[in-house]
Amino acid sequence: MTYTKKHRQPTVRNAHPSISPMLLSLAFSVMILTYIGIGFFSISQSNHAHEDIKAIIEKISVKLDLIRTMHTAARERSINLYIMITEADPFKRDNAYMQYNQDATEFSLAYNKFKDMDLSAKEQRLLEQQAAASNYTVPIQHRVIQLAREGKLKQARELMTGKTIQAQNRVIEYIAQLQQLQHESIAEIKTLAAQSNRHTKNILYVLISLALLLGIAIAVYTTRRIRRIEKNLTREKELAQVTLQSVGDAVITTNNRGYVQFMNPVAEHLTGYSCKSAFNKPLQKIFRIISEINHLEAENPVSIALNEHIILSITDDIVLIRKDGQEFAIELTTAPIMDDRHDIFGAILTFRDVSEMRSMSYKLSYQATHDSLTGLVNRREFERRLGQIIQNARNEKTSHALCYLDLDQFKVVNDSAGHAAGDELLKQLAHKLLPLLRKSDVLARLGGDEFGVLLEGCNEEQAHRIAEIMRIAIKETRFPWGNNTFEVGVSIGLVPITAESGGASDILSAADTARYTAKENGRNQVQIYREDNLEYSKRKTEIRWVKDIQQALDTNAFILHCQKIIPISEHSHYGHFCELLIRLQDSEGKLVPPMAFLPAAERYDLIQEIDKWVVHNALTTLYEFQDEKLPEKLFFSINLSGQSLSDSTFLDYVRTEILNSRCSPDYLCFEITETAAIANMSRAIHFITSTKELGCKFALDDFGNGLSSFTYLKNMPVDFLKIDGSFVRDICHDRIDHAFVDAIHRIATMMNIETIAEYVENEETLKMLKDIGIHYAQGFHIERPKDISEISNNILTATS
Repeated sequence: MTYTKKHRQPTVRNAHPSISPMLLSLAFSVMILTYIGIGFFSISQSNHAHEDIKAIIEKISVKLDLIRTMHTAARERSINLYIMITEADPFKRDNAYMQYNQDATEFSLAYNKFKDMDLSAKEQRLLEQQAAASNYTVPIQHRVIQLAREGKLKQARELMTGKTIQAQNRVIEYIAQLQQLQHESIAEIKTLAAQSNRHTKNILYVLISLALLLGIAIAVYTTRRIRRIEKNLTREKELAQVTLQSVGDAVITTNNRGYVQFMNPVAEHLTGYSCKSAFNKPLQKIFRIISEINHLEAENPVSIALNEHIILSITDDIVLIRKDGQEFAIELTTAPIMDDRHDIFGAILTFRDVSEMRSMSYKLSYQATHDSLTGLVNRREFERRLGQIIQNARNEKTSHALCYLDLDQFKVVNDSAGHAAGDELLKQLAHKLLPLLRKSDVLARLGGDEFGVLLEGCNEEQAHRIAEIMRIAIKETRFPWGNNTFEVGVSIGLVPITAESGGASDILSAADTARYTAKENGRNQVQIYREDNLEYSKRKTEIRWVKDIQQALDTNAFILHCQKIIPISEHSHYGHFCELLIRLQDSEGKLVPPMAFLPAAERYDLIQEIDKWVVHNALTTLYEFQDEKLPEKLFFSINLSGQSLSDSTFLDYVRTEILNSRCSPDYLCFEITETAAIANMSRAIHFITSTKELGCKFALDDFGNGLSSFTYLKNMPVDFLKIDGSFVRDICHDRIDHAFVDAIHRIATMMNIETIAEYVENEETLKMLKDIGIHYAQGFHIERPKDISEISNNILTATS
């Protein structure tokens, strides 16, 4: 349960004094009798003195009202400014900012009205001093507001305590002096009244009559005024009630003992109690809340707010139980209510039903961690739990195991009965495997027809026994679909997890290796990963390649070969176009093809260094060719790996190499495979855009192997599409391949992208590609890869 506590004073509710009309009438009667007694001595000047005093009092009253308005507005601005620098909630800071502007407007209006009145010299001087202080204070306050709205609350608080408070105090001090001046004027009026009183003793009878009439008039006026005020207060109360009944959140107010005083209709609906039945009852009897996780009764939030003098918010793990037993997930906020003396006389509780929103949140969380088809844990969640088990094995020295399951002959089901049948088979197998496992075990679908099982607290012998049970259960499964019944098996790779095991990627790789071994050894078996098995020997071979690659990088033992790409369409833009291919020269001088050492380079993070070597040497060669007197410039295409694309420093390296090479980037093209581009979409787009800004071109290699080729192609600004050779090789004999190549070419042409066909191995294929309109062709029928030094001679021969 998440509590949010805010240690600040809640909004103070002003108390409206209630004055009895009878008491006021009695007071005025006493005043009239007093005036009659005094009037016997001063009748001739009574009326004149009374009018003068009344005019002065009204004038002073107006001034006092304006001064109070300025004083209140200045104080409220400081309070709202303080809220803006201490409040963490951005919405409440915005509300404080709006209130601050409203207070500034009220202050300005009162100030202008006061300035337009008939002022004494002393009042004028104090008003000017106050204006000067305000002109100094306002920019500082605006700076505090700016810092607060930018989220720089610490700087705002420092400026507030350092300058703003002191400056604002000076403004309030001048206002207080103006107020004191009015009180002094009132004192002078009292003196004047006393003098007038002495002068009116000689006109007693007239003053008695006037005083009587005046007293009656004042009593009537005051009584009407009080009634009008009471009527307005009643209207305000009714308006507040209507407002509370109209808001969408539930609202309950209590007294300072936590007894219910008011409930709006939403609160009545959610609690099941009417306002009348709940009145003056303890809140905990009306508002029953429990923890959503353990269903234990939760502490009364209003009691916390009243006892600790805080605003309390609870946004999760809270459930309200209605009178009829129905449960609602809610979010709530409660705060104490204080009077003008900061005495707590009640609390307000607001809450709302978030059952649907919380249910949606749980569904999204479930979808993020589970496979949509089988309902099992997905790969991402499986790897997270694997990390926890690995850590547990290291900390507690316990044994666990991982099983990697790959269905045998699943492709037969998909190909013969369709994907719907394959999906149904996966669901049935998932439901069949779950009961075979313990509650602590985890069964996940890792993708396609592959499953993963985490066996917690399980040694190798127990794990092997469970794996065999799963294998037998799958093998004995008969899956009827239509008129056919299918039988599948499973190849299982089992890896023990101990304190000495590597990371999650190492364990998954080991399980994958054991799974492949099970496949290669005849399928439908459990293979326990051993460090001395065949795959491990293969890995040792890769490690030897790592040493050879490192040595080749140190001794510059790599060689660039080049394979020609020829234009076959009148719409092709380049004449001499070739792809650079890397070879490794071993210690005996033999050339090693890239597929022998590149997998090891990718596995052991050396591929970036190879890519850098290729880029550097390709630019050097391109500059040499540009410097030669060739009839046409040569256009180079360089392959990049997906790992280099993911390296944030590689783009800077390429940019620096191009700028330092002094060769034209207009004749340079980079290639990445479609799979690598999709796996690193955002980085791929960034890399492509950045290199194209330099003038380079970009090609998407092996196009057609991706899962959503055309979808991703819309967002990638490439210049060439290299159609995967698996579609080109049989284009003359496979109508689907022909249609696929034709579709790629037509769509690419509409997007102003040129197409390149790979694996062109005969004249018939070349002719078919020309008929389709493909722009370029590449393959052994065109030219086999050769040393790059032979390229310039070929260009001269071709153009002579």
